[in-house]
Amino acid sequence: MINKINRIITILFFIIAVVAVMFFLNGMTIHTIAENNIENHFLNAIAQKGITEGNITEEFNYSNSKTIFFENEKGEQAVATYIKSLYFNQWKQYYFLQLYAEQNKQYNDNDIVIDDHIFQYNMKYQLNEKGKLFVTPVEQIKPLLAIRLFGIGVVIVAAVIGRIVGIYMQRKR
Repeated sequence: MINKINRIITILFFIIAVVAVMFFLNGMTIHTIAENNIENHFLNAIAQKGITEGNITEEFNYSNSKTIFFENEKGEQAVATYIKSLYFNQWKQYYFLQLYAEQNKQYNDNDIVIDDHIFQYNMKYQLNEKGKLFVTPVEQIKPLLAIRLFGIGVVIVAAVIGRIVGIYMQRKR
């Protein structure tokens, strides 16, 4: 009876550990926006900030992220970067920037670190000569998923070795 309880506890522990690792690899968040609703989500976020009557002007895809640009006739601009989940075709908003017409001349570059769960990289949000927002990747891509998987592998190996040593020490008595 005690062996069955120990096995059930061990199985439950491994299930919880697998779910926690999957959650960790996905950036510890839940992505709730379907890919076909990204533009609607972006336009709703802009409307809530008071910017209306404009169009999405451009879309920039890089790695596991999507950046969308918006502009209207008044010169108001907005940009948002969305990142994709590892497991499903779900997205979440990672970064949002809004500029009113008077801010376009005063705006200084923003350098944002994007962690899309697979890679980590810097994106520079800046204005071109015409005053239009654009984004460029700045740094070398860091293989974040590989680093996380290596760390998880080290923990698993340590746990297995610890379990083997524990069983060996128990039998030695």
